[in-house]
Amino acid sequence: MGRRTSWNGYINSIYYPENTSADAPEKIIYYFLRDTLCSNETKGNAKFHAVNNKEWEPIFDCVDFKSSNELKKNFMYYYITELEGKKKSEASKVPVPFHTLIPCTFQLYTSNLKEDGEYSKLDNKGFREEFLLAFFLKEDGSLNYELIKKFWDQFCDENDLNYYEKFIIDQVRKNQAFTNFPELRSQDELEKKVDKYFICKKQPKQFQKELDFILKLEIPRVEKINWIQNLLYFHFSSYMLRIYTVIEQEERYFNSTDSDICIKCNGLKSCPLYSKILVKSSHTGYNSKEAREISEQFNYIRGNIFFNGYSRFIAFSVLCEIYEDLNGKTEPNNLTEIKKLIKNRNDDFIKKFKEKLKLIYEEINRVFPNTKDYTEIDQKNWNNENVFTFLYTVFKEYYEKVESNKKSSSRENATNGVFIKLAGNKMGCGYLNIVSSGNSHKFEFSSKFLTFITNIIIGREQSNKILLEDFWEFIKQNGFIYASEREKLNIEQQLVHLGMLEKKSDAGESIYIRKTIGI
Repeated sequence: MGRRTSWNGYINSIYYPENTSADAPEKIIYYFLRDTLCSNETKGNAKFHAVNNKEWEPIFDCVDFKSSNELKKNFMYYYITELEGKKKSEASKVPVPFHTLIPCTFQLYTSNLKEDGEYSKLDNKGFREEFLLAFFLKEDGSLNYELIKKFWDQFCDENDLNYYEKFIIDQVRKNQAFTNFPELRSQDELEKKVDKYFICKKQPKQFQKELDFILKLEIPRVEKINWIQNLLYFHFSSYMLRIYTVIEQEERYFNSTDSDICIKCNGLKSCPLYSKILVKSSHTGYNSKEAREISEQFNYIRGNIFFNGYSRFIAFSVLCEIYEDLNGKTEPNNLTEIKKLIKNRNDDFIKKFKEKLKLIYEEINRVFPNTKDYTEIDQKNWNNENVFTFLYTVFKEYYEKVESNKKSSSRENATNGVFIKLAGNKMGCGYLNIVSSGNSHKFEFSSKFLTFITNIIIGREQSNKILLEDFWEFIKQNGFIYASEREKLNIEQQLVHLGMLEKKSDAGESIYIRKTIGI
């Protein structure tokens, strides 16, 4: 389930929301190759940071830049991405992971000096490796190691590298300080890392089909890696939409069902995210009826699903801790086991729940004195309460108070800035909330995103075309639904302009959508 070292421990075992920069696609792949897939024995620790890259710069010493020092600087940093650091005035320079040798050789360091005078390592505080590996899980719970190897081999392949990339790799190999040759971890090692709790079985299956399709494409390397980045970020962000939607349903109906949503899953059609998100075409104006409805929905999702979802996951984590305390530190496999515990060992659960709640109240009163009344803990009839909702409300009120007392609170940073971005705003082919020319495009199918999602949907079906009605069904399974019949027609017209859909004159003839990549 991942480590829970604080109230927000469970959700942080998936993603560290306090960090606003480590979720960029380049960093996701960098850390996934280095920290998760590369074996410790073959991993290098050459230092790389924004302040003084003494171990990176010697790679370029053999090049004589007589004409211009500026040319040398540009060449050296050609494959370094400038990403925003923890402070606005600080930048972290990260080598682009065009080949496994780069992330597996260079350990990233921050520009922050420790007390001993050394710089601190830049840890992965974006998506956690347990979460990333879950997307490679088969429905039987085992890892799709064959696909992981294909992913790894894509970044080990030296074909189609350009001159600069080949030069950097050759210089890394020639440098005496870099003696590592990256190797993929064994399946057994990776099996121990994966977190199998609260993981959808159906979306990873989709992801694996789509990744396999992209890896087989005969397209330029740079273009293929861009497709991989977009696919990773799309699935990570849409998965966050999925689990936040699920946890909202679980909290609301906690007392009225005996089993949780995911344990009785009948496919993505039965998921609470199915057809949940209203979308519009980029051809639709900002002042249309659909745009206003989507804007209202966006505010609801931002508030109730994401903001409050953070508190729901913390409440969920407390329920897990109570289960562990009563079961010899054994973690629950699912929410259903927690419900069974409450039913079968009710007295034990209530006793432990009161103890835990008292500790929570003590923490809150330490921050905001006299906020919580301890007497209500013993006065309430907990058998008539939805304990999940009660805990969620406690944390929700606490974080609202934190936010109102401090403008740049950790909660505001963790939910408003990051989770909204996480749900699509910063994705390479963003679809959630992109602001340009003073206009806000919320839940909009831009041509770029439509090209992306249509190609991967058709590609995973191992076909060059699918029926139009099947396309809309797959869109719904990803959580989206057109805001109106007019929006449906507008999106279909976009597909016509993109060369993916050909309208037929005969109304009885089937209409197909065709992919435009890998043909």
